[in-house]
Amino acid sequence: MKQTFNERNQIGTYEDQKGNQTIYDYDANGNLELVSFPNNTQLKFVYDSLDRLKTKQDLTFNNSWAFSYDKNNNLTQVVQTSNTGQEVTDYILDVLIDEVKSITYPMINGIRRSVNYTYNANGQITTISHSAITQKLGVDAIYRYDYDQAGMMASLNGPNKEQVGQFYDEAGRLKKSFISDGTKAYNTYYEYNELGDLKEYRLETADGVILSREKHAYDGDGNTTIITYNDGSKHSFQYDLASRLKNEQKISSNGAILSNISYQYDPFGNRLSITKNGTTTTYKYDSANQISSVNGAAGLYQYDQNGNQIRDDRHKYYYDSSNRLSYVEQANAAEAIASYYYDYEGKRTKKVVYGKKTEQYYYDAGHLTYIADENNQILYSFTRTYTGDLATMTDYTSGTAVNYYYVHNGHGDIIGLKDKTGTTVLTYEYDAFGTIITSTGTAKKKQRDGSSASFLVEFH
Repeated sequence: MKQTFNERNQIGTYEDQKGNQTIYDYDANGNLELVSFPNNTQLKFVYDSLDRLKTKQDLTFNNSWAFSYDKNNNLTQVVQTSNTGQEVTDYILDVLIDEVKSITYPMINGIRRSVNYTYNANGQITTISHSAITQKLGVDAIYRYDYDQAGMMASLNGPNKEQVGQFYDEAGRLKKSFISDGTKAYNTYYEYNELGDLKEYRLETADGVILSREKHAYDGDGNTTIITYNDGSKHSFQYDLASRLKNEQKISSNGAILSNISYQYDPFGNRLSITKNGTTTTYKYDSANQISSVNGAAGLYQYDQNGNQIRDDRHKYYYDSSNRLSYVEQANAAEAIASYYYDYEGKRTKKVVYGKKTEQYYYDAGHLTYIADENNQILYSFTRTYTGDLATMTDYTSGTAVNYYYVHNGHGDIIGLKDKTGTTVLTYEYDAFGTIITSTGTAKKKQRDGSSASFLVEFH
């Protein structure tokens, strides 16, 4: 890897291990003006006389964004232009606290959705209301936030009777959280060791019935060595001298080994092999440390000069000039599967799965808040904790609002989804690196929750 810098100490060129070079050009005021990528795509930026970003252009894919500001340099409008036309997003500011008061989104199917915010004296959001949810419920859909004396979110109350609460210790660490819909409630407790590592994670019903418990032990380098569950089963981990995981075992309460996985690495930390219960999968890498073959099958994994994966054994992938996935097709046939669309910040705004569905995505503070269909009618809405973890999902696809609750493990991974009766409708199991390896639940429920097991964690 090589880098050069200009006289302002701004990066001028970046060259990867394969010699592919990205070039950065600046205007006379030092504003980034042009980025030229190795795959011949380019991004262009134009500024006004006050050095505010005026336009952002994807010169390769004919996308552009135009920005307008008020006299206080606050963003007031974004106009996105592409092959499909123009989309306008408007922002209204609360001038007293210099925060966004409302956002009106682009028109879809003749409908412009909006979101409105109010704030407390400290500039923290106290209410959020979405027009899409209000229309669906027939009443004002307001999310209300309260904060503790330290300024951390203490509770969130949603329009579907969702309640999310969090409590912290004197070190600012989460010690308890709760989720409720007014009928069922769950409490989660967190305990820490003297180094601040999670020592115990416990999920209980409101009346104290333990649903899951994890006790964590660590080595001197802070690596997790054993997780002990409430049924007596264990998950053990062993590491090499570089703290890379070399073996993990799942052990039943009676000591039987349920699963045994070992890993081998090259000097760069790439996994050369994974042996699971006696079956070995081997990997080879190119000079940029990207997978080039699995079990000796070369050519199935291909990358462009920007390092984006453009092919695997099933699909071909295409990217825009910001290296965002824009289009997927079958690997062995020119058959389109899906297209993806983004806003100027890089957040995904739409996904089209051809012949199946279209989804529109709406956000709060960078997190997915709700999903709408091709007619801009709401399908699902989400609430989150203060730290951004998914807490609840409300499903509107049946015509009425139905609440579900996310269940997490001690690492924060989503391991399940419960309905309002407390029944687990979906479960997920992960490997040590956070990848979903198994999922259980009805096919209908998976379809309603996003058509794939990964949907629940896609925006996590």
